Amino acid sequence: MRRWVAPAAVVVLGAHLVTLAGCKLLRRAPPAADAGAPSPSDSPAPSLQPADAAPSGEPSEAAAPLPPYRSSKLGFQVRFPDGKAPEVEEKVLGGGAVTAHLFKVQFGSSAYVVSVDVLSPRTQPRTADELLAAARDGLLESTGGTLESDKTVTLDESPGIELTIAATTSGLKMRQRARIHVVGARVYQLLVVAPIWSGGARLEQEFLDSFAFVPIEAGDGGP
Repeated sequence: MRRWVAPAAVVVLGAHLVTLAGCKLLRRAPPAADAGAPSPSDSPAPSLQPADAAPSGEPSEAAAPLPPYRSSKLGFQVRFPDGKAPEVEEKVLGGGAVTAHLFKVQFGSSAYVVSVDVLSPRTQPRTADELLAAARDGLLESTGGTLESDKTVTLDESPGIELTIAATTSGLKMRQRARIHVVGARVYQLLVVAPIWSGGARLEQEFLDSFAFVPIEAGDGGP
């Protein structure tokens, strides 16, 4: 029997699209070739195991801390469950208005995701509050869920919000926990998508709390 897989990529793509809604280009020009693309110096990103190869049962909540995944080009690090390296995707949206980077790991019945939307300098400026609101609304719209909690958070003085969303997908009741931060022209979204019976609350919290900003390495060509 194949294990059920949380549709996190679909959820985050919805957030990308709504974040993009107010990002209008100020002038037409081709986007930078490799703005923010993962570099060879970043952590490796092998493909995910198929869902039916995931660990049996739910992830253990007694796991010891493991080395974080680090992206020097996008300026963050985070610890995925069991030290797994994420699958990495990059999409250019809105004719170059936004470059969306997606880092995702399927672990047991839960999906752990970091997405980074990098706004082009050619887009119309938006405030941090506007970007946070757009990302929140994007998650709600893409899931059709109900917002259970919404609070303000900060990380290294960068504004953010933390959300809990309840939704039903293919007849299954889902829990989605998200943290969203804005740093300049970047929108960082952490997301855990899990069925309500998953019992992985501690792992989810460790994932969210492990996220940190790191210096962007000089010479990497990052945005």
